[in-house]
Amino acid sequence: MLVAKIEGHSVKLIDGATGICKRIFNCSNFKGAKSAEITGELVAIACGDGKTRIYDVNNGVLKRTI
Repeated sequence: MLVAKIEGHSVKLIDGATGICKRIFNCSNFKGAKSAEITGELVAIACGDGKTRIYDVNNGVLKRTI
């Protein structure tokens, strides 16, 4: 199970069982991260610019901006 942790302008996805960081999303170009939610294979990150970005947790690819 992955856990999202916001640190500064970044969102870290951390393995809840091991504590190992699996992926980092840098949101500094989007005025930082305000919240993050993991659902299955996707993470939705609400950014300071008012947009939400949805990424694939496995490869880090941006899927959609809303």
